[in-house]
Amino acid sequence: MQFDLRPFQPTDRPKLREIYLQARTLAFTWDSTGRYQLEDFDQATQGEVIWVAALGNRPVGYISWFLSDNIKSV
Repeated sequence: MQFDLRPFQPTDRPKLREIYLQARTLAFTWDSTGRYQLEDFDQATQGEVIWVAALGNRPVGYISWFLSDNIKSV
């Protein structure tokens, strides 16, 4: 399987919200996941750079990071 890696587009948000919610629900088995919401993705990635892995036009994953946290002073 080969996917494209590209910058986030606002139209990616609904699918990335689903991916984020599903990943959290599966990963945090010890937590009460019933309070998790799709909109949690928005808060968790606020101010971050987001790159999307897509098959065709369908997002299948992403990576996000704070750019300022990854720049070293010289």
